[in-house]
Amino acid sequence: MENITETARISSITFPHMLHPLRTHDQHPIGKFFAWMVMTLAIATCLTSPVLPSFLKLVLHSDSNVSLFFSFLAIVTLIGGLSSGFIFRKIERTTVMKWGLGILAFSTLGLVVVTEFFSIAILMSIKIFLELLLQIVLALFIRDFAKANSLGKEESQRFRFQNIGALVGLLLGGFLSSQLNYETVFIGESLVALFGLAYFHKKHIIDNHPAIINSKKTEKSDFFKNMKEFFINSERRKIYFISVIYMLWISFKYLYIPLYIANSGYLPNMSGLILSLAMIPAIVFEVKTGEFGKAYTSRKVITFGFCAIGVILTIIFLSPWPLLNFGLLAITGAGAGLIEPLKEAYFLENTSVKDEEKFYGVYFTHDPISNFLTPLIGVVTLAFLPFKFLFIVFAMLMLLAAYFSWTSLKRS
Repeated sequence: MENITETARISSITFPHMLHPLRTHDQHPIGKFFAWMVMTLAIATCLTSPVLPSFLKLVLHSDSNVSLFFSFLAIVTLIGGLSSGFIFRKIERTTVMKWGLGILAFSTLGLVVVTEFFSIAILMSIKIFLELLLQIVLALFIRDFAKANSLGKEESQRFRFQNIGALVGLLLGGFLSSQLNYETVFIGESLVALFGLAYFHKKHIIDNHPAIINSKKTEKSDFFKNMKEFFINSERRKIYFISVIYMLWISFKYLYIPLYIANSGYLPNMSGLILSLAMIPAIVFEVKTGEFGKAYTSRKVITFGFCAIGVILTIIFLSPWPLLNFGLLAITGAGAGLIEPLKEAYFLENTSVKDEEKFYGVYFTHDPISNFLTPLIGVVTLAFLPFKFLFIVFAMLMLLAAYFSWTSLKRS
């Protein structure tokens, strides 16, 4: 199942619109085309992040039901990843890219007019499946372009365009929903997707862009054999566990922060503002975090990042002042910015170059697993305790990850 393996270094801006690094060659004169495509897709998919939980709550009527629905979407995401390899063996990537963007535009637009639960569930499933598929196909284009041009891992590769796209999408989504309505946000994502389709079609057909290396073949890989070999290594087991806990936080952020802000009586533009502010460290400290890891060791920096998130969430649990809590939630982005690049770097340090591609598929299963677990943890918590107790529950998980990182990761 080479599906998720092909997503090495992709961004799962899908459910619930979480960002992992998708490398773009934005300093390469030809490869910069991919940077613009990545930014366009990031804007489109992140437009709905500030409003989706609140929108779904209007249909599902409770935070617990929203949590269960997001667990269902996580399963759809996993199925989508597992089926993508078959799709890419049968259909050319350019075809997948164009049809994916077109169907994404119309399925998102459909959310404007449907009101029944089953219709929304179908459209949402199509939407998040296509967002994942588009991320994978972009990763394939970028990978083959890099190989064809003999580009090293770090040469002209940046995540900045993706992060800027997410920042714009989050701010714009919150603003449009507060000034107009949810429907405007869905229309916005649809229009951005159509723009991306037009831009890609022009580059592919009219400009015959050399970076677009078309194919409908992918290498076969035994996913379950790779999984067994992956977990034999103790360091990979450790970073996998740390990655799962970290992604629990990212999933929490995009699911429960908008609900918390809405429950506090504020409009979705506040959600967009908080989520976008939390993105800034990923843009500002893109290179610096790697330098911190070399100067202080990945163990110390990752531990500090988890401690920062855990302590901030604990303060939010104790604080009765929503505006203070909103500011603290934005600051958690600094802690996350310390963890995100180093956990992947730690994985690579403990994986040989020849094994990187086959083990990426296993490593990235931490994403759908976390997407599934986060809402379930929320459902159990909300069944017995008020909403605000979610903060202390996830604070304890972050502090547990900090302790595990400090005691188990290599000291040099």
